[in-house]
Amino acid sequence: MTYCPSSLCLHLHFRFILRQFTMKFFIPTLLTLIVTAFALTTETELIVVSGDTGLTGLYLDSHKEATGTSWVFLSEQGDVQKFWRSTDNSTFHTAYSDAGTYYLHIKDNYLVMTTKAYSEFTVVPYLAYNGLTSYFYACSGLSDPNDYTDLQYLVMYYDSGEIVPAGCKTIYINVIAI
Repeated sequence: MTYCPSSLCLHLHFRFILRQFTMKFFIPTLLTLIVTAFALTTETELIVVSGDTGLTGLYLDSHKEATGTSWVFLSEQGDVQKFWRSTDNSTFHTAYSDAGTYYLHIKDNYLVMTTKAYSEFTVVPYLAYNGLTSYFYACSGLSDPNDYTDLQYLVMYYDSGEIVPAGCKTIYINVIAI
């Protein structure tokens, strides 16, 4: 039998118990937290469905413009922007390499991306705001500050009773998990 000073034996025994605890509890718990964090969002594309065949199949895309706000336009397939939605479908976000995470939001009738998640959405089966899917519009020829709508459609939201400008067409936004 080998002699072991009591302090050394206690130290070795403590290290053994700590290692066993780490392997049995800490690492599995950490892995569970990591997997859960990734499972809380789903990568999606937001694609237009419309009575206007020229709009159907276009994708939502945002132009990073002012600090904290990006306008949402319609784009061809080559410019597909990925969005991540929460598991309860209430928030949609994207990340810009130079500016961090931006969330889908409705601000003064504009569908925009902002740095905070203000608006809550549902998917029934199209993207809905306040439970309604039929108040999204693709608008062109508006007097936007940079004349973007002279070249492409800006995505807008007008509630029931609001005046929809000429040049706007009703769209539905299909949420496709990829």
